[in-house]
Amino acid sequence: MELHELWDQLMLKLQIKGKLLIQAQQLQVYLRNVDDALAWISEHETTVLSHEMGADLEINEVLQKKFDVFLKVCVILIIVFNLFSSVNFLKTSLSSCNKYTTHQDIKKNKDDD
Repeated sequence: MELHELWDQLMLKLQIKGKLLIQAQQLQVYLRNVDDALAWISEHETTVLSHEMGADLEINEVLQKKFDVFLKVCVILIIVFNLFSSVNFLKTSLSSCNKYTTHQDIKKNKDDD
């Protein structure tokens, strides 16, 4: 084999390894986000499942404020979730029709033009 062929094979393996590392990193970020979400759910589970009724107006107002904050956070999380779902859908759509696979391919195609 020629040195250039060996070099090309090495670079191909390097690109594959790089893609696998990026996927592993994305998986770790996803798992960390899932753990954070589960921790947040367990923290707020008592607020949602509580049948606590205040004995007076002040306690009821405090409970209502806690619940209002919880609802605002839930609405924000739903909006963020929908946004991420849209972004992931667009990313998948674009990557499936994208003819460029790596930054080097884009640079190479620009140089060819």
